[in-house]
Amino acid sequence: MGSSVAYWLNQRQPNQFTCNVFERDLSYSSCSTTRSAGGIRQQFSNEENILLSLHSSKFLQNIGQYLTIPNQSSPDVCLNLNGYLLLATDSGAEQLIVNHKLQTQLGAQIELLSPNKVKAMFPWVNTTDIALAAYGVANEGWFDPWALLMAFKAKAQSLG
Repeated sequence: MGSSVAYWLNQRQPNQFTCNVFERDLSYSSCSTTRSAGGIRQQFSNEENILLSLHSSKFLQNIGQYLTIPNQSSPDVCLNLNGYLLLATDSGAEQLIVNHKLQTQLGAQIELLSPNKVKAMFPWVNTTDIALAAYGVANEGWFDPWALLMAFKAKAQSLG
């Protein structure tokens, strides 16, 4: 979090200040970033999370444009855009529809799927009690949180 904040502050006010990041654990062995699965999705029920995730996905897809240090190779966070599949029973289907409407209004590319479509796309999924599903067809997946942390840290250090 600290290295990311240092980077974004510098983007807002270039060369206006220096930023120090104090880390409790320099090995990052117990920080939440490295313990994260590194998932990214837009399938949320509130506008802020959806918009933040859309921005984050675009950032990760173009990470070299932002976090490359001159004369070094672009960082690779092993971004894998394969989408998230959320499943709903009868009791959750209406909420999935409400969420889908907001998500798509904000630009997320989410498809609602019938149980038959889920079975066709993911034959190993048991769809017995599934009423509806939502699948992120773009900008969703996972990445390597350690690699992202190191890229932010290196870039923030290079900026001072």
